Amino acid sequence: AAEGFELFQQRGCAACHRIEGAYETVAPDSPAAPDLTHLFTRDCFAGCIYDLNDRAELEAWLRNPQRKAGSLMVIGELTEDDIDSLYAYLETLE
Repeated sequence: AAEGFELFQQRGCAACHRIEGAYETVAPDSPAAPDLTHLFTRDCFAGCIYDLNDRAELEAWLRNPQRKAGSLMVIGELTEDDIDSLYAYLETLE
């Protein structure tokens, strides 16, 4: 999860997404980037279009966030190791 935390910072995720106790600088009411605090206590994400209990859906989202119309998220090219690391980090957000 530590590698995923670093990627979260390096890829600019923290510039838009708020995580209580880690990234508090983002406007809490930002409609473009949801608060990821307690992410894995939810059942769905991306406007509840995707099932958060299905790892493949979150991995597909990380590969291509524009699969949701109107998404402003830009993450860049990720390797499979990057995706595994980000998933491991996001999974800690309970």
